[in-house]
Formats: sequence, structure tokens, C-alpha cells
Amino acid sequence: MTPLTLILVLKVSVTMLTIVVPFLFFSRGKIDVLLGMRSESSTLYRLYGVGILALLVAYAGGIYQIAQGDLPVGVIAMGLVSNFGGTATLILTGGFKRNKFHTFFFGFIALCLAFVALNPEVSIVPIY
Repeated sequence: MTPLTLILVLKVSVTMLTIVVPFLFFSRGKIDVLLGMRSESSTLYRLYGVGILALLVAYAGGIYQIAQGDLPVGVIAMGLVSNFGGTATLILTGGFKRNKFHTFFFGFIALCLAFVALNPEVSIVPIY
């Protein structure tokens, strides 16, 4: 297990439970309540869930690359854009007031990935 593997496993696990499952399987009304907003249709919620699921598949591909001894540069870049972008969007739109957990979680993952990008030599060395 490497530091980067831990980061990616955390990202995939938490995001699957707190974003993908709700957006794909909860009712529109329940998602409206969770988000503190109202939508006339669940289509955008479902599309968002599928889009995030696709990102998680890419993160899983990064875990595979690490297991092969490779640094998943594309996955790191994707994660930086996605997590810094998500954090910035929540902050700039005021969404962080309703969703502090994801604001801090995305920010934490983004900072971890920035550390990895700046220190690639330590990111795929096994911890134990």
C-alpha cells in the first residue's frame, strides 16, 4: 500500500457512498432536500452521478497503475482539476455553506494530490 493508493481508495470510497449512490439511486425529492434546492427533473442528478462514477473508474485505473509500479500522472492531473475545481466552485458559489463536508473533503484530496505531484518519488513507495 502506497500513500497515493490510500488517497485514491479514500477518494473512491467516500465519493461512491456520499455522491454516486445518492445521485443515482435516491429520489429527486430526497436529493433536493440534501442539496437544499429544487429540481423539476432527476435527469441532471442522474447524469451527475454517472459522470462522477466515470471519474471513480479512472481513479481505480490509477490504483491499478500504482500496483504495476507506475505513477498515474493522468489520474493525478484529473484529480487535481476535479477536486480543486469542485472546492473552488463550492466556495465561489456559496455552496460550501450547505455542503461543508464535501468542500473540505475535495480540498483535502486536492492538497494531497498536489503534494503527490510535487513529490512523486514518495507517492508510490510502499508504506509497509
